[in-house]
Amino acid sequence: MMVQFSFFIYCIAMGIVLLFCALCCDSRADELTDADIYRQVAITALLIGDMGQTLDSNAKRTHYRELNPYLRNHDTPSEIRQYFAVAIVGSAVVTKLLPAEYRPYWQYGLIGIEVAMLLQNKRVGLRFKF
Repeated sequence: MMVQFSFFIYCIAMGIVLLFCALCCDSRADELTDADIYRQVAITALLIGDMGQTLDSNAKRTHYRELNPYLRNHDTPSEIRQYFAVAIVGSAVVTKLLPAEYRPYWQYGLIGIEVAMLLQNKRVGLRFKF
C-alpha cells in the first residue's frame, strides 16, 4: 500500500509542478532550440540510466537504500518503470512550458542531479539492468 501511495503522491506533485508552469508561464511557449533539445535528450538518457540502476538495486535487495523518497527498495519493476516514465515525460513538458531564458537552469539542474545519482550508484556497485 505504501508503494502505491508514494507513486500517487509523486504523480500529484508532478501535476502541481506542471499546473504551476502552465499558469505562470507565457501561453505562447518559446520554440525549443537545438541546445534545449540536446539537453533534454541528455536528461532522458540519464533518467533511463538511473532507472536501470534502480532496477538493479531492487533486484539485489541487499543493503542498498534508495535515496529517492518516492522509490523505496520494495517497489516492483513495473512501478519503477512507471515512475521514470512520468519523470521523463514530466521533465520534457516542464522544459517546453518554461520560458527560454529559464530552460537551461531547469535542464542543467536535472542533469546535475542525475549525474550525481548515477555516480553515487556506480560507486556502490550498481549496474544498469533492464
